[in-house]
Amino acid sequence: MVGETESMTILTSANGYVIVPEERTEIPRGGTVEVHLLPGFSYLADRLFD
Repeated sequence: MVGETESMTILTSANGYVIVPEERTEIPRGGTVEVHLLPGFSYLADRLFD
């Protein structure tokens, strides 16, 4: 996120976020990422999502 209003609006309705290195330009469909859950959503930590 660069701090633009649209990006902040998306984050306010999110359960978590991923950190993508600046040099990465894409994440392939089906790729594995590490999701950082926001406080209050830790009960989701053991579930897998498609």
